[in-house]
Amino acid sequence: MPDLQRFRFAAEHHAIVAKHWDDSVATAPPGPMPFLDADFVREQRDYCGLDPDLDAELARCAAQIDASDDLRLLFWHCHRRLFVHPGPAGFEHWPLTFEELGDASGLLYLLVGLSMVPAVKAAHAALGAEASVTAETCRQIWCFNENYKVGREGRSGILAHDLDWLRNYVDGSLFRRGRFEYRLVELPQPLRALRHRRSGEVVVLMPPGTWLDGDGFVVDPDDPSARWESTLRQSDRSIEGCPVDSRGTAQNIRVTLSTSQWATILAPGDLVLDMHIPAGGGMKPDLCAESFASAFEFFDRMFPDRLANAVFCTSWIFNPLFEQRLPDSNFAGLMREVFLFPVRSDAGAGLDFVFCRDYDDWSQAPCRTRLQRTMIDVHTSGGKLRVGGMLFFRDELDRFGTRPYRSKTGRVEST
Repeated sequence: MPDLQRFRFAAEHHAIVAKHWDDSVATAPPGPMPFLDADFVREQRDYCGLDPDLDAELARCAAQIDASDDLRLLFWHCHRRLFVHPGPAGFEHWPLTFEELGDASGLLYLLVGLSMVPAVKAAHAALGAEASVTAETCRQIWCFNENYKVGREGRSGILAHDLDWLRNYVDGSLFRRGRFEYRLVELPQPLRALRHRRSGEVVVLMPPGTWLDGDGFVVDPDDPSARWESTLRQSDRSIEGCPVDSRGTAQNIRVTLSTSQWATILAPGDLVLDMHIPAGGGMKPDLCAESFASAFEFFDRMFPDRLANAVFCTSWIFNPLFEQRLPDSNFAGLMREVFLFPVRSDAGAGLDFVFCRDYDDWSQAPCRTRLQRTMIDVHTSGGKLRVGGMLFFRDELDRFGTRPYRSKTGRVEST
């Protein structure tokens, strides 16, 4: 039996990588691997929107893997862990390179990614999703390949830690609609949102028990910058809590909103369209608006008994600092159209996505875009690269482009 340890992953990760190894050995096809067949690979490459110039390189790598008992079994193990066995596979602990493949190591994971296409097609067909939606969704393989090229001097592949995300497509839970991807979930953050019954103004209240710093950003309770804790009290007649400025910070005040004047439009347990932002493609306002509208239409049609009222997203892109530092950028424009709110964040949020690799000295990272230069400047000068959250409500679809949540001062008075 091939020894999994020969691939030189860290000893402390052996149990993670080796899980289900015996099953992979027992189920591996005895002959050539169908997923490594040159015609199969070419067909999936085309379906996922990858450049035809990759065909020869992918064919060589697939043939090399298929000719090696060890690499073929590792490929099969990776495929099974990702698309057959439930639960995260911990691919962040898998090897980045393989001695036999050298600079082409990322192609092994790219070939694993391409092997998901038949399962995604089957999952979407079972749900009744259009073939165009399936093809659009599978373009995430193209996105991951573009990420890999950023951090690997233009070489093609997929980063090992990106692989776990692909399970969402095989599960039939994540669909691309235009610029963005979405899945139908219960509200991930225990926020409350209310709309004034007459004016239409929206107020978002922070989850209770959240610690914040003096600027209104979420921090851990034991963080030296922690200054105050949010509260929330609700009765039949009113709800009292700490409001959020729509620009992305919590306000250290308590407001009481009368239920006779304010209707709850979002609460824990409600369904939302959880949005993921794939790499590439730009974020022009018209593309964002079209994607939101298309997502609501698609999920309403696919899941008519599970309607969502809002788009929800947490991402490094919604750092309020970017709106200040890059005010004319497309994603700053998107931030002005949505309701921003603070969430807990680690330092350096977004660096791995934008640069697709780590640097011991981030001041030496290559900066080819304004965004990269801004992020490095903030990070190396002691600023905060943080994750932010956003909401956009279905009822505002026809007002996208008018900054519907910026029409007020952002300060809420008790009513």
